[in-house]
Amino acid sequence: MEQIPFERASGNALIGLAYLETPYVDRAAAPIRKALELYPNHPLRPIYTYYLTRLTGEELDPLPPSEYIEPEFAPEPTELSSQ
Repeated sequence: MEQIPFERASGNALIGLAYLETPYVDRAAAPIRKALELYPNHPLRPIYTYYLTRLTGEELDPLPPSEYIEPEFAPEPTELSSQ
């Protein structure tokens, strides 16, 4: 049975987080990065980006991409004021 992206992302992130508890900390970044590629809107994204920033020095946005998408059918400002 094929796994959904959320499950695969969670599994990858758990592998990366487990590496943080071993002498192989340098291997932690790749699975965590893969988790964010598989499921960018993961609810634990702020935690994953925190660890990636600490591991790599690269600044990553903790907000998921869905936070920046404007609603497709948002009412016009004039429609709101007439109600």
